Amino acid sequence: MGVLLGVMLVLSLAEGMLPPILPPFGRIGLPNIVVLYCLQCLGWREAGTMVLLKAGFAYLTRGAVAAALSLAGGLLSFGALLLLLFFTKKRASLTALGVTGAVTHNAGQLIAFSFWAKTNVLPAYLPVMVAVGVLTGFATGTVFRLTLPLLRRFD
Repeated sequence: MGVLLGVMLVLSLAEGMLPPILPPFGRIGLPNIVVLYCLQCLGWREAGTMVLLKAGFAYLTRGAVAAALSLAGGLLSFGALLLLLFFTKKRASLTALGVTGAVTHNAGQLIAFSFWAKTNVLPAYLPVMVAVGVLTGFATGTVFRLTLPLLRRFD
């Protein structure tokens, strides 16, 4: 778990150094690959722990608002991933997991931001963030699918 936390933190830092290519506050979601790995190879408790630790890291590096957004997105995403795995009897494709996780993570962040800003940003941002979530989720799901055979060697 410690090594996975380190990988997740490095991915988060590296992602933060990338030039902005997405809408404001949009990120690719590379650290979520670690959460997907935990769900697939370790268990839901470990994946949930990573979601909480990721929010804690956001707090330490970017402040309370970033932590709240990370936690809201992470928890909604985690719940959606658990439901998807439950209803598909753990047969959902890794790409479907990536897309589901990204879209629901974005939705959770928008909901939390709406509460924080005391204004409903969902009508304006949700269509854009769903599209971004599909693209980034497809990318992270694909990267995860391609790297999973290598990662399983470390089990």
